[in-house]
Amino acid sequence: MQGGRKAGRPTIIDVARHSGVSKSTVSNVIRGAGHLAEDARARVLAAIDELDYRPNALARDLKRRRTATLGVIVGNLANPFYAELTRGIEQHAARLGYATIICDTDGAPAAERQRVHLLLEQRVSGIVMVHFSGELRLIEDAERASVPVVGVSVCERRFDCVATDDEKGARLAVEHLAGLGHERIAFVPSRYPEAATNAARQRGWRSAVRRAGLPQLDVVNFSPMVPGASQRDLLAALHGPTPPTAFFAGTDLTALELIDELERGGLSVPRDFSVVGFDGIAVGELRRLGLTTIRQPTQELANLGMERLFARIGAGEGGSSVRHTQRRLTPELVVRESTGPPR
Repeated sequence: MQGGRKAGRPTIIDVARHSGVSKSTVSNVIRGAGHLAEDARARVLAAIDELDYRPNALARDLKRRRTATLGVIVGNLANPFYAELTRGIEQHAARLGYATIICDTDGAPAAERQRVHLLLEQRVSGIVMVHFSGELRLIEDAERASVPVVGVSVCERRFDCVATDDEKGARLAVEHLAGLGHERIAFVPSRYPEAATNAARQRGWRSAVRRAGLPQLDVVNFSPMVPGASQRDLLAALHGPTPPTAFFAGTDLTALELIDELERGGLSVPRDFSVVGFDGIAVGELRRLGLTTIRQPTQELANLGMERLFARIGAGEGGSSVRHTQRRLTPELVVRESTGPPR
């Protein structure tokens, strides 16, 4: 006897006994099915971790004709936000006995198409879109294969989505900068999220600037990965007749790249310019960087997205007829050292 149970591989009955629920409740948690009280679900997940329980994947696969594997489509793992979000997705899947195949498309539609078809050939049980180019034919291919698709951090009407309210986050950034006294706030889009996310953040910036009665500046297209034209765009903004005093960047990584470029030119943040990012990546917390940011609820995004995916998996083929849901989570302004009053 070890830990109050027989030695050997723990069973679903052990998990039920350990968490004080029925066997069917444990099964529902694993499959993401049914409506469960949050405390019961938490007890079951804790028991799964404590007992190191792993469902019998072979038996399940034979019954469902699917592998205990999920696919994750990521736009670019060079973006730390994608890496942190994918880590949360992978950990949630592993707790429930599923492996993950992570596919980095570098944001290219052709690569995304190839990866999705590869996942369907591998007979995955579900696909998580952390990045989506907008090619709806891919979603139709997954539907024909009865493979549920869920978007995490992206939103699309053709599949279930859990994402951050990008427009609200942009408004929080502008309101913070305007509150410090900045009147000329520029937007710097990022190459990392898909076009729809960039567009939403840009809309939020424009509406907040307009609401505050501030002048509408041109978008500053800047990317150190595309030398020449993008640097000229930034220099034109800095040395124009009405230069910005603050920048709102589409992602934290773009904000850090922008700060690096400004400092290379002998400028100081926040003495000369204030900078706000979007995402809340861990590296932005470092004292040397101190990036003011719009933090996304990364772990909540991962958990809610995975719960929705497992609910679809648990519903089987009939689940595809259920109406798709889109849920937007509220971001949080985190103020650090990269913002201050204008000179």
